[in-house]
Amino acid sequence: MRDLDSVLRDHERALARAVASYSRPGPEREELAQVVALALVRAWPRFRGESSELTYLMRIAHNCGLRQALKRRKEPESLGETEGQLRSSAPNPEEEAIGRQAGDRLSAAVRTLPLASRQVITLALEELSHRDIADILGISTNAVGVRLHRARKQLEDVLGGRHG
Repeated sequence: MRDLDSVLRDHERALARAVASYSRPGPEREELAQVVALALVRAWPRFRGESSELTYLMRIAHNCGLRQALKRRKEPESLGETEGQLRSSAPNPEEEAIGRQAGDRLSAAVRTLPLASRQVITLALEELSHRDIADILGISTNAVGVRLHRARKQLEDVLGGRHG
């Protein structure tokens, strides 16, 4: 089994995006990142290789995010927040800025979705299979397909300006 530090380095960006989908920039996000890190340290010795490392890590991150989201469910989220988490690998500064802005907009839009939609779309954006998403969320692959279809529609509405 690989050591946790190297696994975390390999999946750092995916975990950061998962944390960003559940929390606003600033202290709230930093707190969730610490909670996730602690949960990963505690859980890693129990990893048996029955799923991919990424699937295992994302399940833990999403469970932590879910707990936090349920704690503050009453608080509204703002679309005007800046992310800075989704980075483009664009070769020039202008394209990089445009890519970062699009990533920020997508991340902010994802945070406005209902929790079930937010979970499935965040995992799908990490290019996880329906089976892996089902394993992480503890639902069937059919339910993943249905939730993903709904989440994409909701995201289109938010990004297209048709959301209430």
